[in-house]
Amino acid sequence: MQNLPKNWLSAIQLKYYEEKNSKLICQELEITATNFWQILHRAKLQLRKCLEINWFKK
Repeated sequence: MQNLPKNWLSAIQLKYYEEKNSKLICQELEITATNFWQILHRAKLQLRKCLEINWFKK
């Protein structure tokens, strides 16, 4: 996770670790709701790719 861009890491941590409301996260990170959901999507894709390469090698 530390390889994610700073904003992406913050969004993931606030949403899934701290379970904060999306609206509050957007205010805290000073981003739009659309940008927030895009960041989450891209971060999850990157984390999935990392897991596939490093944990689930075939």
